[in-house]
Amino acid sequence: MLKLACIACLLSALLQAVPVAADLFTKEPLSIETLLAYLKSYELHSVTLHGAVRELKLLDPPFVPLGEGVFCRNAYIFRLDDGTASVVVGVAVNCRQHPPDIKLDVVEGETVFIEGQVLAPGTYIDEALSPFMKAREDVMVMAQRIWR
Repeated sequence: MLKLACIACLLSALLQAVPVAADLFTKEPLSIETLLAYLKSYELHSVTLHGAVRELKLLDPPFVPLGEGVFCRNAYIFRLDDGTASVVVGVAVNCRQHPPDIKLDVVEGETVFIEGQVLAPGTYIDEALSPFMKAREDVMVMAQRIWR
């Protein structure tokens, strides 16, 4: 009886993952509308999105001093809009890389591709964006790669 219950649980989990599984083997952009509709399936998974950059905002502190008058942007967010819906995208910059990246990867209004990890609303501590616990009300995609 226990084996039957385990099989039923496994089958249920597999059926819920169908939208995610279909996208794991392709790099075609997922519509943001689909992402939001099946959020539980995509949470903590990497997705590829495509859309226009809106509401670009630098996060405090905006710069990390690297010495000798060189500064690096620490993090920023923007809203990615693909025409079906929009989602907040967070970008954490590695200021300690050599050489440091001292410019933003996106410009307001341009169209970009994003590969990133989906984070559902909730209370998180994300040291890349802020050392303090914050309640996030929106779905956020933490960008791992941005390209045109």
